[in-house]
Amino acid sequence: MTGSVSGTHNRRAQPTSNHFLHKELHRVSLAAFLLSLQRRCTLGLSARFPTTSLYRVEVSGWDLDENFFVEKTDLEWDEERGKRIRLCHPMRKGAVVFVRLLQPMASGNGYPIAYQAEPSLAQDDSGGYEVHLVQIHPRADLPVESLT
Repeated sequence: MTGSVSGTHNRRAQPTSNHFLHKELHRVSLAAFLLSLQRRCTLGLSARFPTTSLYRVEVSGWDLDENFFVEKTDLEWDEERGKRIRLCHPMRKGAVVFVRLLQPMASGNGYPIAYQAEPSLAQDDSGGYEVHLVQIHPRADLPVESLT
C-alpha cells in the first residue's frame, strides 16, 4: 500500500486553549517581573545618584542692607540638598525671597513663590552667595475674623 498515510501521523497537534492561557500567563508574569526589576533598579540608582534639576528663575527680595533687588539665576533642585540658588546679593538668614520660574511649566503657573532664605555667609570663588531655600506655607492658625 503506497500512499496510505494514517491521518494521525500527518496532522500537527492543535494547541488547546490551556496552551494559549499558559503562554499568556507566562508573558504577563515576565512583564511584571521586568517592571518590578526596573523599579528596584531605578530606586537603587536614585539613592546612589540623586537627581538634580536646574530651572531658570527670577528672584526678588531684600538683601543684607535692606535694598530691594531682582536677580535672574538658576535654581538647583537636588533630592538630597533641596532647592538652592546662587545670588550676587548677600542675604540675611531667614529673609523672605520670591522665586518665579522664567519658563512656566505646562500648568502655566508663573506666579512667584515665597521662600525663606538660608544663605551661606561666605562668598564663593565667583563672588556669589549660595542660598538654600525653604518654601513658606500660609499659617493656618489665624482666625478668619482677624483677616478682615
